[in-house]
Amino acid sequence: MKRFLLALKFLTIIPVPGKLGTYSPDNVGGSLRYFPLVGALIGVILCLVAFAAGAMPGLAVAALLLAASFILTGGIHIDGFADTCDGLCSGKAKDGILKIMRDSHIGAMGTACVVIILFLKLSLIAAMPSDLLWRSLILMSIFSRWSQALSCAVSTYARKKGKAELFIANANHKDILVGGLFTLFIFFVLGGFGGIVVFSFA
Repeated sequence: MKRFLLALKFLTIIPVPGKLGTYSPDNVGGSLRYFPLVGALIGVILCLVAFAAGAMPGLAVAALLLAASFILTGGIHIDGFADTCDGLCSGKAKDGILKIMRDSHIGAMGTACVVIILFLKLSLIAAMPSDLLWRSLILMSIFSRWSQALSCAVSTYARKKGKAELFIANANHKDILVGGLFTLFIFFVLGGFGGIVVFSFA
């Protein structure tokens, strides 16, 4: 339960007692197993939002889903995406890129890329038929969190200190495999063999 709560604390704004530094390394690494489960919870909440707003135009539903996703996760993905775009588009060497990414201010490239990706998400969500939308909300929420866990297991940390350092340093391949099998199982349940194909391509 402690590992699940740690994953919930890191990936959402849902209140969970304790600070990241107070958890043992084993619990931090073990929490990666539960990233897809937290993703499933996020997906279900987004489905409830879509159901509650079902009578509204498709574009409005898509906008509400983007807003709900942003609020529920504290915008951690959009913030990281903007920092990454600012850093990688700067043309600087590694140290310069990391310095730009650490800056709390967003640059022109980060702003442009965030606008582009939000418009892309908005248009894709608005274009989905309702029977595909709810499944997509769950599957993308699960897969994106498992891919974070997978990245922790196969990456080295670019900095000496940072928010994700403990996850990368203590990632266990067994936990990633368990999370991956759970993710694959949900893809099969909601999409059949086509879901397995989608998972494989993703």
